[in-house]
Amino acid sequence: MADRSPDARLIRTRAALVDAITGLLDERPVSEITISDLVRRAQVTRPTFYQHFPDINAAARAALIERLQSSFPAQHEIREWEELDPSGWELEQTITGILSHIVLHSAFYRRVLHGAGSFPLYDDLCDFIEAELMTRSPIRHKIREAALSGRIDPAFIAGGFVTLVVRWLKSDFTGPNAVNVFAPRLAKNMVLIFQSVILPRS
Repeated sequence: MADRSPDARLIRTRAALVDAITGLLDERPVSEITISDLVRRAQVTRPTFYQHFPDINAAARAALIERLQSSFPAQHEIREWEELDPSGWELEQTITGILSHIVLHSAFYRRVLHGAGSFPLYDDLCDFIEAELMTRSPIRHKIREAALSGRIDPAFIAGGFVTLVVRWLKSDFTGPNAVNVFAPRLAKNMVLIFQSVILPRS
């Protein structure tokens, strides 16, 4: 039997709205999407929309985070830092997968980045990456220890990662910005940062 509790209904209607705006953003810019378009496609009412989001931009930002999250490794695939190849090869493969996903959906990501409010979206992206680092990355335990001791601010790492990827998204994905060139460079930078967090202080 389907769960008819209020919480379950809220989860279903939010998912319907996010799915609907994701589809609309695959077709056209944020500026050309109205709340009427969205609720019609999601098959919900306008008051239901406002239960979840204050405006279209907020819904678009939520759709971007959810689509981006789908490109990250599943929880059961996450390994401990000590288990990984010290060369960073496995991290490079993970980043390659994420970047390949972004290229595949580049029109969607560019539309949200250009039309959903740059400052709130940047904050949302940084918060998302910081949460991934703190809870689901191979260095999650070490980075929490480093943050508590004041040795590093996870927001600094997240902000750098987001800035580099957003700049890259504005490129044509060729030459130095081809996935197979950019991913190793980004992985190398991340490994250097991770090692600085994990290595004991002298």
